[in-house]
Amino acid sequence: MGPRTAYHSLKLVPRKYMRSHRLAESRTSGRTFMRTGSTILCALSLLLAVTGGWSAENPAPVQPADSSKPEVAADLLAAAVDSLFGPYNRSDAPGAAVVLTDGSRVVLERCYGLADMENRVPITPATRFELASVSKNFTAFGVLLLARQGRLGLDDGITKHLPELPEHGITIRHLLNQTSGVSECLRLLPYAGIVDLDRLRLHDVIDMLQHQKSPDFAPGSRWAYSNTNYILLAEIVKRVTGQPFGAWMTEQVFQPMKMYDTSFSDDGNEILPNRANAYSISNGALVRRIVGWPDLPGPAHLFSTIRDMAKWMDNFRTGRHGGPDLIADMVRKPVLANGKESGYGFGLGIGDYRGVRTFGHSGQTGSFRSEMIYCPDLEVGVAVLTNYGKVKPARLARSILDLYLGDRLAPVPPTEQEAAKDEARPFVKLEPSRLDRFVGAYRLESDPSARILVAREGDVLAGILGGIGMDLFMPLAESEFENQLRNTQITFVDGLDGRTARMRVVLKGKEMWAERVPFEKDPARSAEYAGLYYCDEWGTVYEIVAEKEEFVIRHRRMGDRPMQEVEADRLAGGMGMLTFFRNGAGKVAGFVFEEPEDLPGRQVAFSKFVLAAPGGLEP
Repeated sequence: MGPRTAYHSLKLVPRKYMRSHRLAESRTSGRTFMRTGSTILCALSLLLAVTGGWSAENPAPVQPADSSKPEVAADLLAAAVDSLFGPYNRSDAPGAAVVLTDGSRVVLERCYGLADMENRVPITPATRFELASVSKNFTAFGVLLLARQGRLGLDDGITKHLPELPEHGITIRHLLNQTSGVSECLRLLPYAGIVDLDRLRLHDVIDMLQHQKSPDFAPGSRWAYSNTNYILLAEIVKRVTGQPFGAWMTEQVFQPMKMYDTSFSDDGNEILPNRANAYSISNGALVRRIVGWPDLPGPAHLFSTIRDMAKWMDNFRTGRHGGPDLIADMVRKPVLANGKESGYGFGLGIGDYRGVRTFGHSGQTGSFRSEMIYCPDLEVGVAVLTNYGKVKPARLARSILDLYLGDRLAPVPPTEQEAAKDEARPFVKLEPSRLDRFVGAYRLESDPSARILVAREGDVLAGILGGIGMDLFMPLAESEFENQLRNTQITFVDGLDGRTARMRVVLKGKEMWAERVPFEKDPARSAEYAGLYYCDEWGTVYEIVAEKEEFVIRHRRMGDRPMQEVEADRLAGGMGMLTFFRNGAGKVAGFVFEEPEDLPGRQVAFSKFVLAAPGGLEP
């Protein structure tokens, strides 16, 4: 570890005694937006907690040190935070910046590592970081300002402002709450062959939506995270105001709040003073990994500093700009069509953690990562900004709150403490050929209409539950597998004939059994799968090629992905699931593509090309 490389500032505040509050988690689609942590201070026990293997989903609680002297408490807090960030407090590596606020006061500013590796520029409180998806609550704030000015309505249909889009009953409110059913462009467009997302433009997004046959779900009926929602919101602001989105936000939001080092990037090539570069590890060496799709602000691409983030979090407390009612609207949980509440307000995840109500957001773009958490009842906020892909800001932010809030947090449940101590079994390597015997379809014994499809993707297994989700599973032993998140295990059980007969699934502690569906391969049937297929919705062509006893689905810009036949007229693999349909003559006429992780509930139709004449094709 090198010497400390950057600016550190600690400001003392009086200890507050606050009433306790309820706290839970807000997490969506694998993303954790909230949680928070603890009341004044901790030190030496921190190192053990930090190295104990806690993830962002299980932030490490650390016990505060007792101290009756604020000066001693402040020193302990500073030392403990420095210990948290010790691996990044170097003069030869990227790093991070953190700010902690309590009421109107900045309690702590700490900066670690380098903003620019090539020029050896240290991170300081003036360093501008890409906030990634933390940008969304700023975009939402701007939209609400326009609504209060009477220039748009939250229940306006989006076609009022974007008339080129199809009418699906989607409103601005749906976009803000992530309940619109609009597909996630960053996941969908690569399937259409747009793989260079750094060159993604608004035209690509609009074209995708114009060809989308229907939303992923009825607007207002579900919650699903989609950057497309906030791309559209930024474009609506631009059209309503007649100004570039970034310029309007600077004039109407950032300057009134004296956030002079905060701005949206409308052009990834612009010169931005004090901007950090971002870095990750590739083949054992640091490489630069900066933002993608920089010309689409709204869901990301806001650059800011920890000092400006302190001002932003303080506005949650005061409502000085926009008013308290606007802030209240941002953190109000929407009610879905089924009467249940969603945990996502207007650009903010809403939840609680260990007895304390919280809201905030996390973000990742390139190797920029960010975390902002605000505890409204305690008026405490923390933001962690980093330019290094190895840093885990979600965990660090919560550990800082553990240190600062201490006994104002509820105790960690014993079951969570024990779970954190469990050591994960190591993954092992198995020859791919040894996985083939598990490939097939399995019928859930508790619901015979539901299928779990198992396919081999290289040397791992892909498990697909139609319409629900998909994951990759690595081997723990000959017949035991676990996913990377370590929250789902599958075990295969042989029958009396020595062939795999059943599958045991343990999902977050819940056990399910599935029986293998009998299936005999028919070479004549499967030979018809090969050919060229066109998708009008995506405007792209895929080819299915037979290779020995399995298939490859091929796209000229995406490469090849293996697929296996798991049932009659059904292929599955890490890309998803293909279900073939046939015409009146019994010939394959096309397939329906489902990718339950990226496109849950979506069925995208492809039509098969047939030979019309020598050298010609027709659908």
